Amino acid sequence: MGAGSQHVKNTLDKLGIKPNIHQIREYKSAAEMVTLAESSPEARENKEWLLAENWSMMMQAFKEDRGLTEEKIVELMNLALFTAPEAKAAGLVDSVLYWDELESMLKGKEKDLRTVSQSTYADVKPEKLGLKGSKKIAVVHAYGMIGGRKSKVDPVFGVMMGHESVIADLRRAQKDKDVAAIVFRVDSRGGESLASDLIGHEVELISKEKPVVVSMVDVAASGGYYIAYEASKLVADPMTITGSIGSISMKFNMKGLYDKLGITNDFVEKGPNALLYSDYFDFTPEQRKRFEENHWAGFDMWLRDVAAHRKMTYEQVTSLALGRVWTGRQAKANGLIDELGGLDKAIEVAKDLAKIPVDQKVTVVHFPKKRGLLQMLLGGEGGGMSAAANWVIYRYVRDDVAETWSTLNARNLYMLDEAAVK
Repeated sequence: MGAGSQHVKNTLDKLGIKPNIHQIREYKSAAEMVTLAESSPEARENKEWLLAENWSMMMQAFKEDRGLTEEKIVELMNLALFTAPEAKAAGLVDSVLYWDELESMLKGKEKDLRTVSQSTYADVKPEKLGLKGSKKIAVVHAYGMIGGRKSKVDPVFGVMMGHESVIADLRRAQKDKDVAAIVFRVDSRGGESLASDLIGHEVELISKEKPVVVSMVDVAASGGYYIAYEASKLVADPMTITGSIGSISMKFNMKGLYDKLGITNDFVEKGPNALLYSDYFDFTPEQRKRFEENHWAGFDMWLRDVAAHRKMTYEQVTSLALGRVWTGRQAKANGLIDELGGLDKAIEVAKDLAKIPVDQKVTVVHFPKKRGLLQMLLGGEGGGMSAAANWVIYRYVRDDVAETWSTLNARNLYMLDEAAVK
């Protein structure tokens, strides 16, 4: 297991771009991408304890599921690469089969093996399989970087979660009289603080009328935790990355780059601090002081609100915050979440809060509603033709890059982390 980070400080220096940045605090390592040429001791510490936690859970899984001890796994790691027969001999897989051999094994005495594709499976309505109940559990999906008003696909930033779009979905679920509880499915590394606050506030309002259970997916950190902690209950997978209660605020002084390009700027001012956020100047010492004070004041409000909702002291929350990230298992031990599990667990908790008997069937409905390409082209949330075009561009660029790297990897030229492709 390994973890790395990319830094562009030297690039910015060469371009003449100077960050004016304030981070809260040392563990909020995203800022180091532009402020440092390598990771700080705190950032390395955070990566190391996450790796240690993931290592522990993986070793436990290998022992329980494959009967392999940690010592055996480390021994196998030293070999690094395996042929399929070697993997079988090591106990990493059970069989080495071609598809026709697997098909014959699964088919048994049957003449044909009935299979179903992922897309066909997704099109089957749950109620046709006896999974329909009189009560509904709504699953509201909140995926991507938080920012802007409407959810969309940005060619640069990928999927964007707009606060108006998410709030609209939450309200639709709230107003449906048959919906007994809401599962808020969060998968986000964060983003804009204002949009996060507005979504989180809506979650709190709705939770006073109906139970709202957050189900954290891969990541619910920074703004992803901001939109979640005001819910009735928080559920995360043991390996979900959560927390990162910290903040970064900045502007860039672009004058050095403008000078290199021969670009000049001229200004007219009326009133003090008219050019506070101008990208042509650094903050003055007085402006910097006020900028940091304002940043701390907003962050302190967040800390105190987390403490109130999680029934913790301000000091306890502070010790877990300042940019630290935790696995779901660590977050549960520290009181940042309530339960460990996936979507099924979240629905179970939601049923309990809604006083629905465990053995009673419920109908699960999802928001936003799935839309086809024609609906995207004709308009609606996300910008109509623009949204569809952005999605096509984004998928084309992403898939093209992924295919290129796959080709390189096949020739043993490079290794690339999957997250970088995404």
